[in-house]
Amino acid sequence: MFGDNLSISMEALLYPQFYLAKGVRLYSQLKAPRLFALSLFEFPKGSIVHYWPTADYLYGPSTDEFWVQRLNTPVFIDHVSELVAHDGSPIRSGAFINQLVASYRKTHRKFRPLINLDTATRDPKTLIVRNYAMLPHMWKYRQNMMTSWYRWANLRKTFWDGVEEYGQRSDREQYVFITLPQRIPTKAEMIKAKMNGSSLSAIAASNEVTVLNATAKNSDYRDWETDRKSVV
Repeated sequence: MFGDNLSISMEALLYPQFYLAKGVRLYSQLKAPRLFALSLFEFPKGSIVHYWPTADYLYGPSTDEFWVQRLNTPVFIDHVSELVAHDGSPIRSGAFINQLVASYRKTHRKFRPLINLDTATRDPKTLIVRNYAMLPHMWKYRQNMMTSWYRWANLRKTFWDGVEEYGQRSDREQYVFITLPQRIPTKAEMIKAKMNGSSLSAIAASNEVTVLNATAKNSDYRDWETDRKSVV
C-alpha cells in the first residue's frame, strides 16, 4: 500500500525508502491500509518482477499493465521456456520459444530481451521481468481429471523455483502479484481436494491455493493453521 501524497513520483525511491514511506509495516495497518491510485504506481529502483499469466491467451505482460504504463526506463524481460516439474508427463506442444518471443516482441517494444542478468542489474533504474506466460503454450497434457492440477502445479513449482534462483543470483528486491481470494480453504477442504480429483480443477483454477503456496510453499500441510493465520 502507498502513501497519501499521490502526486509524488516513486521513480527516485530505492527500496528502503519506498518501504518506509509507502509500505504496510504493522499488522494493525492491514485493517485500515492507505489506498493509492494504480495509475500512479511505479516499482522502486532495483526491482525484479515475476509475471504469472492471469489468462490462457497471454504470452507475457501487456504494455497496458498499470505497473508498465508510467515506465520511461529500460525493461528487460526473461522468457521462461522450461518446466522444473513434469507431473502428468507433459510433452512439448511444437511451439518454439524463439518464435513466440519474436511474435511477442513485435507488439511489446517496451520490453527488451534479457541477455545477461548481471549486466542488466548494474543500472538500478532498469526493471527486470521474468515471464512465465510462455510455458502454457509450450507444453501440453493428456486430458484427464488431473490435467488442470498438473498444469497449475508444474507452473507453480517453476515459478517459485525461479523466484529462489533470482534471489540467489541477485540482491534485488523481488515482487510477485497475488490476487487475494474471497476466502482461504480449510485444511480439510484441501486434503479432500488432494484425494478427490474431481474437485482439483476448481481449486487449481482459483487464487486460494496460490495464496497458501506463497506463504507455506509446502505440499504436506505442515503448520497449516499457522500458515493460514499469516495470510489472514
